Amino acid sequence: MTLRMPTEQVNQPAVQGGDQPFPEGVYIGAITEPTTGVRQRIAPDFFSDGDNPQIAGDDGDLLAVWLGDNTRCDEGDDPGARIYFMDLIVRDGDTELESLDPENLNGVGWGIARDARYFVQLANALGAVTEEDGYTVPAPNFRQLLLQGTFDGARVQYEVRHRISKKNGKAYPFVKQISAVE
Repeated sequence: MTLRMPTEQVNQPAVQGGDQPFPEGVYIGAITEPTTGVRQRIAPDFFSDGDNPQIAGDDGDLLAVWLGDNTRCDEGDDPGARIYFMDLIVRDGDTELESLDPENLNGVGWGIARDARYFVQLANALGAVTEEDGYTVPAPNFRQLLLQGTFDGARVQYEVRHRISKKNGKAYPFVKQISAVE
């Protein structure tokens, strides 16, 4: 079979509403497997380029966490069948996420410091933590469990907000917080 497409569709946008960011709001979504099957990959160059790089080292690794089958918990635009894509920085140069010292974040990239909080929030929402002397500690193998698909289908609550770019005025969605489903 040869690839073919109706001619009237060729000159139309490939993704309807593709420039629209994921709507702000509170959602309950299920962890879904990336369609590529690749859950951990090397961070692309744009993460370390520019005036405000997310990666402090020369390279890094990302953990893909996809949240699908979303249900809106507040009023606002429904995302439909859209998936919320989160790329968590799990290695920033020589710094591994699990080895960060919460008392001394000087010298680490802001991206991995931020994503450490998301990582612990996600582990907490999925019940994969222990409490130790005032600290919430993810299970030692939590990243591996995510990579293996152990939590696929598990539902978490998350809040999406928008950050407006000073350069181009576009809205970029980000997760404000991840928590257990109430």
